[in-house]
Amino acid sequence: MAASTNSECSFKVLKHVNIYAGRASEDFDWCSVVQQLCTLGCCSRCVLRFLGVPLSIILQPTEIIDEIVKHIIRKDDALQEEDAVVDGSDDVVTSAGICVACLGLLQDELNNMLLQQIIEKVQVEGFQYESFHCMFTLVPSIILREHALCNEVKKLSEEIRAEFDLKQFHNHVVSTKDVWKRLSGPLLEKQLQAPFKPFGAFSIEIALQYLEKETALTTIIAELKQKKPRTSWRTKNKRRQKEAFMQSIKDQTKEEATKEEATEEEALHANAEPPEESVGVHELRSFLKAMPDERFSELFDIKASRPSTGCTISSIKCVHDSLYVAGRYNKYSRSLCQTPWIIDGQKKMDTSVEEIITQPLSLAIPSDDTKFSSSGREDVDVRMLGAGRPFVIELVNPRKIHMCQEDMVKIQKEINVSSEDLRVTDLQVVTKLEIKVLKEGEESKTKCYLARCWSPLALTDDALQALGGTKNLVIEQKTPIRVLHRRTLSTRKRVVLEMQAVKIDEHHFSLELETNAGTYPSFFMSPLSVWKTVSLRYNIMLQPHIIRTFI
Repeated sequence: MAASTNSECSFKVLKHVNIYAGRASEDFDWCSVVQQLCTLGCCSRCVLRFLGVPLSIILQPTEIIDEIVKHIIRKDDALQEEDAVVDGSDDVVTSAGICVACLGLLQDELNNMLLQQIIEKVQVEGFQYESFHCMFTLVPSIILREHALCNEVKKLSEEIRAEFDLKQFHNHVVSTKDVWKRLSGPLLEKQLQAPFKPFGAFSIEIALQYLEKETALTTIIAELKQKKPRTSWRTKNKRRQKEAFMQSIKDQTKEEATKEEATEEEALHANAEPPEESVGVHELRSFLKAMPDERFSELFDIKASRPSTGCTISSIKCVHDSLYVAGRYNKYSRSLCQTPWIIDGQKKMDTSVEEIITQPLSLAIPSDDTKFSSSGREDVDVRMLGAGRPFVIELVNPRKIHMCQEDMVKIQKEINVSSEDLRVTDLQVVTKLEIKVLKEGEESKTKCYLARCWSPLALTDDALQALGGTKNLVIEQKTPIRVLHRRTLSTRKRVVLEMQAVKIDEHHFSLELETNAGTYPSFFMSPLSVWKTVSLRYNIMLQPHIIRTFI
């Protein structure tokens, strides 16, 4: 029964490659192509890949794949006599060793070892996820070897050369990456107990390496770099340097360093050759297509480059999309800043609104980093009363994602108990689309402030009435010195929409202001501010003390 199935599959393979070839006749010598690929050291899956066989056949179990290739080598006997044997055909297919094309990625023994490393890494990290997908880039050696194999096959005859024209070759051949994902996905699903999808919130980023030194590849990459525009190289190099610098700063600010992972990472790279300057797969493939066959043959001989080891994993990184937690906070202290106040590397205050909220949250939901954002901000010496200021915290690469409302209520209680200066309400998990409302509200919303003011001159009803009648007053507000460490020095226009003054006694009155977002009321009412001309006009010298803020 198995032999009959294999014969049917091999017949479908031969029929498909004739159709795929387009110009090939019914008696095209595919047998010679298969024999050449096997002799050069290709595994059965890579042989079928090079023939342009559909992915559904390539993904069959290894035993069936081997039998299909044997039937193709037997040529006519494979289509007519199920038990026919051709001397030497089994030896060619079942020859031991690392595949010269995929470097072991599509071979069961090596691939199972790689999958076990991936499974162990994911389990150690302790992520929660609903589905997963894998991301990796082929090592340049695989691209080099695929090109070399194609060149060797083209030497068999002119007819075969026409069929294996590099311009159309990769349009019909399933890539090693696609085969590996489709082959390994179901195996990972069973162990990770989650569906494998092309895209998803949880990704497993796999960095592959090939430790055997290949001089030809170094030479080819060097020639490729010489032909690239110098400006492009400089731009990319500056971008890499900036990214590396920002990453180094981020790493230094992490409070807890995982020394065990660092030691493991060093051990993985200890025996590896210094990495070549990164080059894209498509970039390298295009360069090889344009290279004359004679020049390529001088640099690399596939027959003399049988691999002794396969691809290995240099690092595995698990990344989950950010989790967003939103709520509202009230601030009752006049000596509490919203975010950590750090100038010249020194912290100016013991704590902040951000730290009070994020510390209990980080303990409940472990993550790589947290990012605090709010709908506007108040001064250090200004309280935040009323319904509270909306805020959102982004948990970068969170380990936990399944948080019910009971969990959020518990975290909210822990935050409120930790400090008398702050109170959090409506803590909940939100989506990325929902947090856009926060940013949109920063520029469009208005704010109301209630200030208690003093004037050295006796107050008159006419002056207060004229003051209260002022509307849509445009002011030019410079960046305060205290925020220059996080904002550029510039003059921004703000609008005081409406004011209402109420007399308390001869020298004191309350002033209620309605302004657009971003207005600093304390600076606005200062005698040294733009309001100086208005205060002089009404014989009022303001020394405000803001006692309440409405949002």
